[in-house]
Amino acid sequence: MTNQEKKRWLRRYRGMKGRSRWLRAEIARWRAAAERCTTSFSLSRGAGSDDRLQRAIDRIDELERQLLDQIAANAEECRLIEAAVAAIGDDRLREVLERRYIEGLRWEEIAERMGYADRHVRRLHGDALTALEPPE
Repeated sequence: MTNQEKKRWLRRYRGMKGRSRWLRAEIARWRAAAERCTTSFSLSRGAGSDDRLQRAIDRIDELERQLLDQIAANAEECRLIEAAVAAIGDDRLREVLERRYIEGLRWEEIAERMGYADRHVRRLHGDALTALEPPE
């Protein structure tokens, strides 16, 4: 696997986690909408509120199913990425990959936290990619 392919593989981690965060936020948004419908329904006893509430409940159920599917589908790949990064023997190289791909930090942030120049962190990143051994 080339270093470019390794980077694409590592980037999938943040993408998978981002999709799960988005689904959780959508569920929270629909729950808030359902609570507003419930309040509105109890005050007015109107049929329109009942339809909106049912739509919100249906959407929450759908999103929760998607979230569970997403978590199940991504759990193994995330575990493989974490294990491959953790297997790197050099602490500095491992830290660069963890901060970049698992935490999602920018190069400048990584350099600052590690106490290195930005250019040095990028060199370490190249070395880390070379040391990384993704599963076949």
